Amino acid sequence: MAEVNPTLTLASERRTQSFEERRASFQRLFFMGCFAWPPFAVLDVLGAEIWHHQRAIPALLSVRVVGEVLAVTLYAAVRWGNLTPRALTVLDYVAWVLNATRGYAVKIVNPGGVELWKRNVREIKTLDDPVGDARVTPRRILETLTDAANALKLPHPVHIHCNNLGLPGNIAMTLDSMRAVEGRRAHFTHLQFQSYGAPWHSEAKQIAEYFATHPEVSGDVGQVMFGAATTLTADGAVEYMLHKSSGKKWVNADIELETGCGIVPYVYKDTAAVAALQWVVGLELFLLSPDPWRMVLSTDHPNGGSFMSYPELIHLLMDRTYRDARLKTINQKYLAGSALADGLAREYTLGEIAIITRAGPARQLGLANKGHLGVGADADVTVYAREADISHMFATPRYVVKAGALVVEEGQLRRAPRGARHSVAPGYDAAVERDLKAYFDKYSTVAFENYAVAAPS
Repeated sequence: MAEVNPTLTLASERRTQSFEERRASFQRLFFMGCFAWPPFAVLDVLGAEIWHHQRAIPALLSVRVVGEVLAVTLYAAVRWGNLTPRALTVLDYVAWVLNATRGYAVKIVNPGGVELWKRNVREIKTLDDPVGDARVTPRRILETLTDAANALKLPHPVHIHCNNLGLPGNIAMTLDSMRAVEGRRAHFTHLQFQSYGAPWHSEAKQIAEYFATHPEVSGDVGQVMFGAATTLTADGAVEYMLHKSSGKKWVNADIELETGCGIVPYVYKDTAAVAALQWVVGLELFLLSPDPWRMVLSTDHPNGGSFMSYPELIHLLMDRTYRDARLKTINQKYLAGSALADGLAREYTLGEIAIITRAGPARQLGLANKGHLGVGADADVTVYAREADISHMFATPRYVVKAGALVVEEGQLRRAPRGARHSVAPGYDAAVERDLKAYFDKYSTVAFENYAVAAPS
């Protein structure tokens, strides 16, 4: 998702003027209500006394008090609220991008950090660091796009990849980012990569504690699994760091006017101190988080490991003995004081596994027909034969039914039906396209007419 550029005026003067006129009208209306309702309350009481309806007085006063509260509240909301012409132009811009790209949600990757990295700034110090302009900061980007996604009532809230991913001490930036959007729906992704103290140690407990007191947020873990992986992200700064630290070849690209992109092949070794810590942090996020509906399973495929490693990960969550035995074989350098090293007894139940792998993600994505077996649900069912070896059990389902069609039978793949594409198409003021076209004509090598993704055939 492109960062909001304050120099780009997305609303026409006509639309801004119209908005201001409407806001002034509502402001006058509610302001009059603030003064009109108390005298009416007095008249109500006098009328009730004259006509000997004293028992109606409490109800009449209640109505007038509620009306006064509403009038004052609405006046304050219109007079000092967040609904401004600029907010509306951001909504139009976000809605247009979602339509043009056939997107489903708004994802923020290292807000402001990729642009600063292109200017040779290697690390964001605070959420208030200016991004080329004092009016644009990581905090403003987070707040603006989070509010836009919620105002558009998208099925999935804004999807946030925080600043300083993978760096020791990034827990402070992660918690600051959560506080920046506090009270608003938001999803924080691959949190394992964002939960490190400095010098290297686990801070998963702080994330779990925040989630316990903030039911409006959700997240996924981004568990690291030992073995080969491919790091692939729009966070160019992270890919550069991995390239330099691993010595491996990399591919990097500047996505014009919007973001960055990079790919680095990577191997997580259980003999490496940082990789061992990452493995531990991810498991701690699972085991310390109180609500499996809001902290769901992922390896941030392919960054932390392939989704093919999910059976092994589920085994680690369900079997403490297996988990503790594996813990003893990995590098212990940065594990002192970690909750996992000190002993975590929790074992996930089969029901909790169903939540973090099916029902929870479906709820977070706003997919009402997924993640359950109720009336109207899609006929997506997996049947396992219970085994002592949990990894093998989840790696070899006996039956898989997809949209009512039998896909796997007795462990054998029978067919591979195509899945569906999910996208949203929120409405927006078409006037935004004229201003966007002017912006494309001035700055982009891609013609405005060629930017949108074509409808699937």
